[in-house]
Amino acid sequence: MMANDPEVGRKTLLLIPVIALALVVGWFGVRRRVTRTENEELTDLTR
Repeated sequence: MMANDPEVGRKTLLLIPVIALALVVGWFGVRRRVTRTENEELTDLTR
């Protein structure tokens, strides 16, 4: 039904993949940052 609404519907449908990509990139960015911080803390504890 959204595809039939020319003003808002098509824009919304075209933005869904962009939003999904941004969420995935953000998720992996946060994971990498948490892992890096965790490894630094473990290294500090072993000294």
